[in-house]
Amino acid sequence: MQTVKNKFSRSKAFSLIELLVSMAIIAVLLGLVGFGIATAQRSSRDSQRRQKVADLRLSLEEYQTRRNRYPAQSEVIVTTTSITFGSTGTPILLSGPTSAGAGPESTPTSTVYCYQLNAADGGYLLGAKLENGEWVDASQSISQTSKCTGAPGTTIVPGGV
Repeated sequence: MQTVKNKFSRSKAFSLIELLVSMAIIAVLLGLVGFGIATAQRSSRDSQRRQKVADLRLSLEEYQTRRNRYPAQSEVIVTTTSITFGSTGTPILLSGPTSAGAGPESTPTSTVYCYQLNAADGGYLLGAKLENGEWVDASQSISQTSKCTGAPGTTIVPGGV
């Protein structure tokens, strides 16, 4: 009797090279997905910061409507969880990435805010620092050259100015 030879003389397993190439492709794809997720998360946190600055601006305008002036820096009450303009103002609640931070940079868990009364033109400087280092500016000032850039004396931090 004649033995029938298998049509495939090679083994049916993958070679080491094929496995390594497959693992490298998977690693590259995972790296790209991870980078995309991190970028989307940072963008989401910065969007929350922009919204919080808009809320703070509305609160300042409400303060000005009631008192016919904007608050001095000494009237701004800052904690890690809220910012209040005046002792009787409505606190703007802060949480997560919008929590007030004391460091020079905004992080995934805190934000650097700035506020300064601009006595020269009756307006104010208001803003928040994004994670990429840019400032969201919501200043209300006649002089459009005045922008909130975190200059010394303008950042507001928990427990003080």
